Amino acid sequence: MSHELSIVSLPWAETPHPLLDTSERQIELADPIIDTGAGQRNWAHLSPFRVMRPGVFRISSTEMASQRDGALYYVDLPVIGYGPGEEMNVTPEEGFILDGDRKVFGYTLEVADENLAFSMQEEVHLILPNSVLPVGSTADLDNEFSLAGQNLEVTYNNAPVVEDIQAFLDSPLDRTTNANMLARHFLPAYVLVDAVYSGGSGEGVAAADVISYINNIDPDVNEIRADLVENTIKRRGANTVDLPITLIALFHGTDRRIRGMRSETSIGIGDTPFFRGTFKQTYFISGPNTSKESPRPSGEQVFLRRT
Repeated sequence: MSHELSIVSLPWAETPHPLLDTSERQIELADPIIDTGAGQRNWAHLSPFRVMRPGVFRISSTEMASQRDGALYYVDLPVIGYGPGEEMNVTPEEGFILDGDRKVFGYTLEVADENLAFSMQEEVHLILPNSVLPVGSTADLDNEFSLAGQNLEVTYNNAPVVEDIQAFLDSPLDRTTNANMLARHFLPAYVLVDAVYSGGSGEGVAAADVISYINNIDPDVNEIRADLVENTIKRRGANTVDLPITLIALFHGTDRRIRGMRSETSIGIGDTPFFRGTFKQTYFISGPNTSKESPRPSGEQVFLRRT
């Protein structure tokens, strides 16, 4: 069987151009092999393949909304190994960091000087995309929602204690040293806990204890442990706790980027931090109790289910 090269010329200046689903000419691209001059219909758009640039991976908000693991959304990315053998395997608890060029249509934070991050002297910018693609829409330029001229509501957490300490350090009447001192907040690590247990107290009571344990972890230890979460639930009379217990912490680094760490044993001192900073600079903050909420919200939370 011989194959001939088929060349298709696309009128890019047209709006919409034939590659868009909204184009009436999408399936009328001329094929030199079978074209009789009248323009044959080319049904290749119904073939089970996609044309992508090398090294490019795309996922829309609609696709991601259907890919959820507990309280987080996820994307499956192809990973190419350096070679065969067990030594090249990646364990479930090892972390990955995106590197190189990428374009994410979501908000990001950018800090001018990492040495001033999470202090009163911090200069941070909220960077938003020009448009967003609402969940349920196909990945098409015509479906994107422009943010220009829109009213936006921004919510955030504030720690007044940092402002109070900085005011004390700067006060000419209260300060005890002439040094130019800077007060900085610990790097927050927001925690997600999933657990299933039988017997004992209800989810609300057990979740309150788990939240208290997380928020009172000793900064000198700075490690959240699955076995201590299990013991906390059992102290409320639980007969059994299903293992493993999944721990997830979303760390906010000094570069203001959020990176997650997941474990079924522990997260903290002794591990390799995948965020900008160290575990000594962080402290764990529990999410709210969402055990009874339906549908289950996303983000940091304590989600318990009693059977």
